[in-house]
Amino acid sequence: PRVGFAWRPSANDQTVVRAGYGIFYTGSRLSVIRTELSGQFPFSIVQNCTAASIVTAFTGCGDKFSTVNGYDPHAPSSYIQSWNFTLERELPKGLAIEIAYTGSKGTHIGWQVDINQENPAFGSTTKGGKTTFGRPYAFYNAIDFFDFNGYSNYNAGTATVRKRFQHGLLFRLNFTYAKALDLNSGLNYAGAGGFKGAQNSQDLNAEYGRADSDRKFVLNGNFVYFLPFHRNIIVSGWETAGSVQADSGLPFTPQLNGPNGDDGEATRPDRVCNGALAHPTVNDWFNLSCFPQVDTSTGQVFGDSGRNILTGPKLVVINLSLSRNFKITDRQKLQFRWEIFNVPNHPNF
Repeated sequence: PRVGFAWRPSANDQTVVRAGYGIFYTGSRLSVIRTELSGQFPFSIVQNCTAASIVTAFTGCGDKFSTVNGYDPHAPSSYIQSWNFTLERELPKGLAIEIAYTGSKGTHIGWQVDINQENPAFGSTTKGGKTTFGRPYAFYNAIDFFDFNGYSNYNAGTATVRKRFQHGLLFRLNFTYAKALDLNSGLNYAGAGGFKGAQNSQDLNAEYGRADSDRKFVLNGNFVYFLPFHRNIIVSGWETAGSVQADSGLPFTPQLNGPNGDDGEATRPDRVCNGALAHPTVNDWFNLSCFPQVDTSTGQVFGDSGRNILTGPKLVVINLSLSRNFKITDRQKLQFRWEIFNVPNHPNF
């Protein structure tokens, strides 16, 4: 279902108010379901065995089957509620401004969680100097289960200035201030620097944080300008154009490389200070001392550092072009075009 309206409150038709609301349903990718559910339990079973010879190979088998996957047989349909409100005003000389608010709320968003993670609540055993905790389903290792209890929220304000093509000039510039939050940004994956699944499968809400695609500030603009040299045959007919794209950077999650989340170990550190640096570099982007490893001697199991709590490098892209068309015949023309990409000549990481 969708509903919307457009209203002109003044008689001169220079102001327009628009708003809309809709519910949009989506589904999970069938390829993920096919690849994750086929070729494993109960269609095939893998069990690790260690022995000195092939004769005694099956006497040293582990007491658990390998990792299996699962899918909610009564999974609800994922859907997003989306709404917007826009105020637009026409100005002299072909200009117009637009102020808009956009929001959305995702419900029953799918994600993959290990529901058989080791947990101290199920007891512990020590073998070969290594302590392992019990699992809810004792005869299996990890069970990566597709659940549909995820949710998301998005709110953004956008300001736009645009000019219709007039006197050889056309441009559009918009700025967005936004916040995107969710439990997980992919069905069975995470974006670059993101965090897949849950650190603690018994506390899924602890994963609620910035979405992998969250960017606080976004600026986009473009223009086309025909140079006003019409009487000089040498410099007439030239056209310049350009675009700019800038944003505040994507979030990322400080993670521990060694621990295994399936074994009930902390895969994220503790956080004792903000961690962001005033002047970060490629080799020193955040303050490592703010993220110590978890002190398990205190009884704490998982790190209290959240998901996507730091921000990666900013993005600034400026492109320009200069061109001119030379008429050859009524149906043919030759274009000279000079393009410059990344005008600031700096890297975007």
